Amino acid sequence: MAPKKPPASQLAAEFAKRLAKERRRLGYTSKAAFARVLGLAPPTYRRYERAEIEPSLDVLHRLYRIAHLSLETLIIGQEPDRIDPSPVERLPSPKAKARR
Repeated sequence: MAPKKPPASQLAAEFAKRLAKERRRLGYTSKAAFARVLGLAPPTYRRYERAEIEPSLDVLHRLYRIAHLSLETLIIGQEPDRIDPSPVERLPSPKAKARR
């Protein structure tokens, strides 16, 4: 009996749903065809949509560069011009740290 795979994180599961939605929006009904456009092996791409694995920075860059997919849309579910900055943590000012 194969070991059970651990459940995907909520972030990975939401990313997978958004990725599938964006693929269909672009007119690709075939996961394999979209994978080939991105230069990916179809089984690997299917694992992204099932939230079994998470894409590398290289793959995220391909999604942006080749498919023109907004990483903000894929990762946080909002269009770049509609992002609400209020929940984003603010980095402390480097000047404030230097004064200590």
